[in-house]
Amino acid sequence: MKPVIITEQNPIASVGLKLVVKGSQIWDDQQAACYLKGIEQSDYAEKLGNTLLESIGKQTQLLDIGAGAGTVSRRILENNAQWTAIEPNAFLADYLTAHQSIWPFQLNVIQQSWQQTATDDLAVHDASLAANTSGPLSETRDFWHWQRQQTKRLMIWIVPAQSGPRGKCLSGFLPVSLHGESTGSPVREILDALGDNYQPDQLVTVDWTFQQSFADFHSANSYFQQVFNPAADPEKASALTAYLTSKLQPNGDALLAKAAKKSAVLIWTFN
Repeated sequence: MKPVIITEQNPIASVGLKLVVKGSQIWDDQQAACYLKGIEQSDYAEKLGNTLLESIGKQTQLLDIGAGAGTVSRRILENNAQWTAIEPNAFLADYLTAHQSIWPFQLNVIQQSWQQTATDDLAVHDASLAANTSGPLSETRDFWHWQRQQTKRLMIWIVPAQSGPRGKCLSGFLPVSLHGESTGSPVREILDALGDNYQPDQLVTVDWTFQQSFADFHSANSYFQQVFNPAADPEKASALTAYLTSKLQPNGDALLAKAAKKSAVLIWTFN
């Protein structure tokens, strides 16, 4: 069994609820747009990027699985690095493609899921990253083997580690009675699913904050009502409105919603 290095005291102790994730689920464009706006306003890139830089340094070749907006990848890539981004959501894949000529990388965007990507269609990359994608959570061992086939030296997972919800954008801003999602950190389940022979060489936890601004109360209330009260239940609508009234924070001319997050960074190093 490989040693697991944990940098916080008992970061995975409070795990109790079963995590249910649909491995083939792809965000719709609304959720993707919310994620993109929020992640750009958050300290995710700074916190996770700095942690990875301290652990692995800059990379010259990267396979990025479930790349999203490439938020962390851009922090750990050298200029002119080869960057293959697999992203199934059309909105996010288009965002990456639109920046191919702007960012200082050799970026190749593949708009499909990892399950749709045959290993024979990809070159083996020196390093690979799977950040906040469903594979480690829902198909842990199969995904590990798939990613390992594409990786020569360094393999990284970033997975949710907070005890709160993680399904929808800003669910962590709401109480359980309003977000309605399962809670509980999935890290222990991931480590258990990996088994003794596949444990990471390092495990580091990082606290960060997801935040998103809204132009006014109406736009904030419209978002939360649509996402968290799609059946338009009048009692829940009133409860959401009351909660937002008391909890949204003024931010200049806008209103801000914040959710505390914790991520676990799992790193494997191969000879």
